[in-house]
Parts: sequence; structure tokens; C-alpha cells
Amino acid sequence: MFRGHFIERVEELTGSLLVAVAGSCVMFGLAHASGWGFGALFADAAVGTSYAILYVWRRNLPACMITHFATDLPVLWLPLAPAVWLPRSFDCSEIRRHALSAERRRSLSSKKTMPLTRLIVSAS
Repeated sequence: MFRGHFIERVEELTGSLLVAVAGSCVMFGLAHASGWGFGALFADAAVGTSYAILYVWRRNLPACMITHFATDLPVLWLPLAPAVWLPRSFDCSEIRRHALSAERRRSLSSKKTMPLTRLIVSAS
């Protein structure tokens, strides 16, 4: 979308490969800004630059598509990471318990906490 047809047509219209690549990078960055936010615009445009360079070098759109998929793959797997990488017997409470120092655990256990229902009644 941003490489094959776009670069070929803009280069044909303007006679400048640099204008075509720059336009491709800007369009790629703007298209990805809706998902990642405008803070990532420059990073997305930089990634788009690498894809555009790959396309101009090889003139091979499937290579760009495979590269884009390969770079997106780790992000797509992040939500599944705990299910894939952690054993089923792994208990996250162990991490939390060890993360708190002994002193912090003592201070937390010694605090008197108000029951939630009493807190709600006293607030109204």
C-alpha cells in the first residue's frame, strides 16, 4: 500500500525517487499513528523508511510484507506471553510476596484497615 504502488506512481509523476520514498514514510507513519498515537509517529516513519529502502533496493513487495509481519510478531504475542512462557504451576503471588521486603511486609501487616462497608457508610 505504501510501497509498491505508491512509490512507483509518485516516482513516475515527480521523477524523484527521494520524494516517493519520503511520501511513503510519511503516509506509513500517519497510518500507524491512529493505533500507536502521534507520539510514535516519528518511530513509525523511521520503520517505514527501512521498509521503503528495502522495497527500493529489492523491488520486492512480498519481502517488505514478510519483514513487516516479522517485526510485528513480538507485539502480537505480548498478550499471550504469560500463558506461553510461564509454567502452569507458576504462582504470581510468590513474586509479589518476595518483592516486598521483610520490613515492608511487617508495616503492611501491622496497619489496621477499615472494612470497605464501614468506609462507604462513613463517607456518605
